[in-house]
Amino acid sequence: MIPLKLDIENFLAFGPKQSIDFTRDKLWIIGGDNGVGKSTIFDAITYCLFSDARGSRKEELIRQGTNGFRLSYTFQLGSVFYRVARNHNGKTPTQSAEKADAADGPWRAVPNTTGAKALDKWVEELLGISREMYSSSIMLEQGKADAIITANGPRRREILKQILGIDRFETIWKPIDADRLIAERTMKAASAKLQNLPCVTADDVALAAIAQVNTNAAYETADEAYTAALVLPAAAAEWERLTAESVRLQAELDAGAALLSRRAEIEANAARLTLLERLVPALAARSTARAEAAAAAEELAAADARYAAASATIVSLDEEQQRDREKVRAARRRLDDLRAGEPELKANAEAVRRELQACEAIAELARALAEFPPSLDDDQTRDRAALAEAEAEEIAARMSEAGLKTKDEAAAKQLAKFDALGGECSECGQTVTAEHADKERAKLRDAR
Repeated sequence: MIPLKLDIENFLAFGPKQSIDFTRDKLWIIGGDNGVGKSTIFDAITYCLFSDARGSRKEELIRQGTNGFRLSYTFQLGSVFYRVARNHNGKTPTQSAEKADAADGPWRAVPNTTGAKALDKWVEELLGISREMYSSSIMLEQGKADAIITANGPRRREILKQILGIDRFETIWKPIDADRLIAERTMKAASAKLQNLPCVTADDVALAAIAQVNTNAAYETADEAYTAALVLPAAAAEWERLTAESVRLQAELDAGAALLSRRAEIEANAARLTLLERLVPALAARSTARAEAAAAAEELAAADARYAAASATIVSLDEEQQRDREKVRAARRRLDDLRAGEPELKANAEAVRRELQACEAIAELARALAEFPPSLDDDQTRDRAALAEAEAEEIAARMSEAGLKTKDEAAAKQLAKFDALGGECSECGQTVTAEHADKERAKLRDAR
């Protein structure tokens, strides 16, 4: 900190405003009789910075006969210029801080420094020293020049830490040292595990590459199966899920292969660790490379297990796809059977429709006969006999229609028995095969 200018007004021994320009010379000596205000200059600088001067109350710092004081201190720190002002009129103290890139400005207000405590905190952070350390090392107060000498060991160490700025480095060093201790313990544990770590050979790398090729082939086969299974929505959805699973497994196998490809790096790290153990015994068992090698071996084993699971999943998918194809063929055969029997059902429906039309004509005839006079008894008797005969025929036609519907439903139920292959035939007790189902369907169509 380089003092540049001090403005004092009604502060202790000073009355009207006076300015001291420290830029005119590099070295200053302040002299004079007792009580003229030599120490007041230093008190004014201290008060501007820390709002405190030799422990006096603010009211005691106001010159007698006045109602307040005004102080302004300009200084340079590094390449930046600062100006701190504190005013006390006996009622409401005010304070502010400004900074500039040149001695003649322009000046910019420092944010959040209009409060007394906020300004004190900002000054301490800027200078990196507290009020007490400032008075003990930079601005020695009268009667307190030996504060460092008379302080006890811990207190003297604390004062020197703040003066030299060591406390800042301690704050940074402590978490770093804690991390160092954790790293040492981790490396010791990793070294212990590395002693039992198996070596990854070229054969292991080749096996992993073969596994990757096989997985790619299995993936392509599964993709073809997925395309073929699009005819059934449910099968397609299941195939999509299995395809995603295959992609995930492929990614995991790729990760395992990537770890194997780092074999040279892992071995180089292991050699480097051995060299470090010989050169620096105090830092033994601290190799992240060994930890990575152990993790690589574990991940490779996990990748092998996942590959085996993926292979089993693909085999299961092939079997499920074969079953789906059988269901599709069965559904197509059933559709063909239904289409083959469609003309016969239409003919039966047409016959029933004609019989119903005849019944309606008979009913219309009966209504017409009812309108004839009683003299036509003989004709009416004959007509009634004809009507009874027509009604009998209508009843017979309806019974025939009901019988056709019953037969059709029974035939449909019989056909449904042969839709699922592999079960037991309810007619003969044999296992239902595709050939057997076709024969039984033919018999049912003939019976209808």
